[in-house]
Amino acid sequence: MPGPRVLPWVIAAALAVLATAQDAPVATPRNAAELYRQAFHALGWERTPDGGFNGPKLLSDDDMQLISSVQFPIDPDDRVKLERIMTLTQPVRLQLEEASRVGKCDWELDRDAGLALLLPHYAWMRQAGRLQRAAAFMQLDAGGDADAVSTLASIGMLAAHAGQDDIVIGSLVGGAISSTQFVDATTMAIENGSIGQDQAKALLDAVRPLKGDDPFRAVDAVRGEWDMLDATVRNPKAEELMAWAAGSPDAAAALKGIPADEMRTQVRSLKGVYDRAAAAFANPDPVAARAELERIGRTGDGGRLGPLAKALLPDFAALYESNRRSVAALAVLLERLRAIAEGKVKAEEVTNAALLLSRASAAARSMLKDDQEAIELVRVAPGALDDAARARTGELIARSDQAILVPLAAATRCTVCDFEALRKTWSGVTLQTRLMGGIRGAVRVALADGLARVRAGGGPDAIVPAAATAFRVSALLATSPGFAGATVAHAIWRDATAAVKEAAASAKLSQAASEELQRAMAKMPSDDPFGWRRAVEREARKVAAVSTGGARIASAAGGDHPSVAMRTQLLKQRGATPVFSLVAFFALGSEVGGDPEPTPDDGALVAMGDLYPAAGFAAVNAAREAWAAKADPDFVPIDLAPDQEKAAFRRWDPMRGAVFIDAGQRMAEAAADYMRGIDVVKAASVSG
Repeated sequence: MPGPRVLPWVIAAALAVLATAQDAPVATPRNAAELYRQAFHALGWERTPDGGFNGPKLLSDDDMQLISSVQFPIDPDDRVKLERIMTLTQPVRLQLEEASRVGKCDWELDRDAGLALLLPHYAWMRQAGRLQRAAAFMQLDAGGDADAVSTLASIGMLAAHAGQDDIVIGSLVGGAISSTQFVDATTMAIENGSIGQDQAKALLDAVRPLKGDDPFRAVDAVRGEWDMLDATVRNPKAEELMAWAAGSPDAAAALKGIPADEMRTQVRSLKGVYDRAAAAFANPDPVAARAELERIGRTGDGGRLGPLAKALLPDFAALYESNRRSVAALAVLLERLRAIAEGKVKAEEVTNAALLLSRASAAARSMLKDDQEAIELVRVAPGALDDAARARTGELIARSDQAILVPLAAATRCTVCDFEALRKTWSGVTLQTRLMGGIRGAVRVALADGLARVRAGGGPDAIVPAAATAFRVSALLATSPGFAGATVAHAIWRDATAAVKEAAASAKLSQAASEELQRAMAKMPSDDPFGWRRAVEREARKVAAVSTGGARIASAAGGDHPSVAMRTQLLKQRGATPVFSLVAFFALGSEVGGDPEPTPDDGALVAMGDLYPAAGFAAVNAAREAWAAKADPDFVPIDLAPDQEKAAFRRWDPMRGAVFIDAGQRMAEAAADYMRGIDVVKAASVSG
């Protein structure tokens, strides 16, 4: 968000806390602002005339923090808390949806106040967007696609309504709500397979005001900015307001002593400047628009437009870039929705298997440890269970159908699997222990179910649905390369191979069953089974970015920054094992992914100790302690001469001499197990 120099009333706009709770009253929907006021009052987001608040909070600070940070798929640990929040806020959320169906949103602002105008509703609108985003995620989690579409529409209209004040901060807030809430949540809904043709049509119709080249009314907002400035200089306290709005002692000092009449003259002379800026915002050529706005900025900073402009002229170029990013992100989303609505793309072409797999993972991780152990015994040691235990375990597996088996099956019909969509850090360096452990656990539930059916007299073909799912999940993980995915893809392939071998131990698979398994196995990229080589490429690029120590360069990990490219190449030359060790090193320092190191509390289905051994973590932890003991971390700067940077990076390696996992050995084992799996399926066939 821009600072005081760009938007002098942004501090006032951010003043919002929580107060009394009561049901939102019913109102005739003529003006969305009135409906929003009622909703904000019910939530307690309302100040009294003396600057206080109306009473007790409906939601605690912890509730608001959870709402702001929640991601989809919902973590099992968050679900119960969010269910309580959704119950508490249901009447308010219905009021927000009602407001979204009203085109006009007029807060009846006192524009004569100029820069003294308080705009707390912007902070409340952003909070409301966060609440609705969390609600949409919960609805998607529960399979309520129709409810989710209504909620998503309310977020989109919050963004549109925020831009209707013709004030720059309103346009920026609209863009922020759109980018961080509407686009984010709707993209998740699309990639979850929850937006079909009918849903896409309904959503596009509901957010019609967001269509067009200026969805947040930035052009009108720039002109409105001058109106605010003009109203300020006509205020009896103009000099005091201008000094406050300047935002810094130096800028305020520059305005000191300018008579009110002279201020008004200077503001009138700036009308043409603001009109030029508005015309640039409307220019369809972004290069020309940016150049014009930068010229205006240089003229103002140079003092040629007078001391008032030098102190108060907004950074139009920065505002333009912020608006352009928001508009571009929205345009991409709307185009995706149009393609779905017009039937140009199929559901499996836009659904991200990673989200479905993550949902199955979360369900597997949420199982009690005793239940996980019982299901794992069904898979690997059925003789350890008596009849009663087997019956109970069968019921457990049956109850997991919707939460685990259905998402797994749906994922295998997808053509896209991108786990990057689930990573929320600038580096994305993570072992994904919980996520990947849960995916393997979910597949093991399916395999246990298939083996139980075989043993119950279903014949060897009864294993085919589960084994085919397992092979396809393995292939999906291999297409979204990373060491975590490659490691678990290999483990799942081995589990599926063992299940097929057991099922066909006493009788052959039918020809149709064998062909189904072979089709599933053919999804695996045979040139790089399980994605190990692609993992080296991607993970080396991320580690290379992290080695700079800066988020700015790390954000270019998927791009073309020369330092990142050079370091990636050097890391690849060193091989998979050093790169994997560095991934573990930085993953242990990241909060993303949760619990990167397996613990004794992990259940039998989802435990990753066999894939990520304790000795490897001991080596990583020792290296991290040595790293932390240094006065200055060994990040390699990017401002060195190329030869110096290359030499310094070759010396750089906080894991030098320590090995997390022998990746070369894993890759060799993976190649052998890949061929072994194919051989097992062929041998199990009646024609094998």
